[in-house]
Amino acid sequence: MTSSAPTVSAEGGLELAGPAVLDPVEIATGNPAKACGLAVLPPTATGAAALTEALLTSRFLGVIGFRDPVPDQIASLMYFLLHAQLIDEGRDPASAVKAVRNWMRDPHRKPPAYLPTWCEVLARDPDMADPAYWGALIYSGV
Repeated sequence: MTSSAPTVSAEGGLELAGPAVLDPVEIATGNPAKACGLAVLPPTATGAAALTEALLTSRFLGVIGFRDPVPDQIASLMYFLLHAQLIDEGRDPASAVKAVRNWMRDPHRKPPAYLPTWCEVLARDPDMADPAYWGALIYSGV
């Protein structure tokens, strides 16, 4: 089974279903009605910098992504926590990223009550405090 979720090419293009690729130049020269929006990129470092720059140039207000690759399970947990910070806690994107990073760094962290079982087990793992994981999650924008 293949995934139909967009991925990021090595050149920073957004690989869409079809197959089709929306390259960074097309993204950057898009003409939105106004500056708005938050893009959350898949957990990849390949091409992420070029895509981030294209999205910000096209008037997205912010982009959340990864500076370096992290295992999918850890990225899933981080995005789960990020969503809770953005939606449930009402934090702005930069504060939400900071809260997730701080939570992961804390060796005495407690898993939030709303986590599914698989996340709870992972959240208790002391290796989650590895700077290679929490340091990879970044926010770019205003």
